[in-house]
Amino acid sequence: MSGEFDIETWNPPSEDLRESKEQLEDAIESISDAFVLYDSDASLVLCNQRHLEFYPHLT
Repeated sequence: MSGEFDIETWNPPSEDLRESKEQLEDAIESISDAFVLYDSDASLVLCNQRHLEFYPHLT
């Protein structure tokens, strides 16, 4: 076994995806500073409530 992990072929059960998404969202919301994530096309992927307080037009 090589110990390598290929994210491209990883296919977790939908319940695992839901739980992971919730954990990520909870972690980002717990950050006291504004947080924003854009993809390589400069499209908003996600942000926390603190960021929306500064930039309410993003909702």
